[in-house]
Amino acid sequence: MKKKILSAVITLMAMTACTNKPAPITEQFKCDDGNRFTLTHTPGTSAPATLTWQGKTYEMVGIKTKTGAERYEHPSGMTYIGAANSSMLIDRKQGKLIVQDCRNPSQEKTQKNLVTQRQ
Repeated sequence: MKKKILSAVITLMAMTACTNKPAPITEQFKCDDGNRFTLTHTPGTSAPATLTWQGKTYEMVGIKTKTGAERYEHPSGMTYIGAANSSMLIDRKQGKLIVQDCRNPSQEKTQKNLVTQRQ
């Protein structure tokens, strides 16, 4: 009986390890100009993301980049680009910057570290 239980536990652990996917997270971004937006995404993947900006919600597709920056695009042109210390929203179709210098808490820490290193 103990062998059957042990076998079942090992099997379940193996199945969990194989299907263990990163969970999506929701991040709040504050911009230097006072604007804010929310992004729900799964970091390190190109899984879809949800962006909320000025009362509108955009279901966005992850785009791979050569630089390693996170990039999500919506067919309307709304595009999110995130680097280690800052994020921005742009409108690809109109070719204009919507908002820049936006940071979630992790990016804020990275930015403070960069500023401290420069001093």
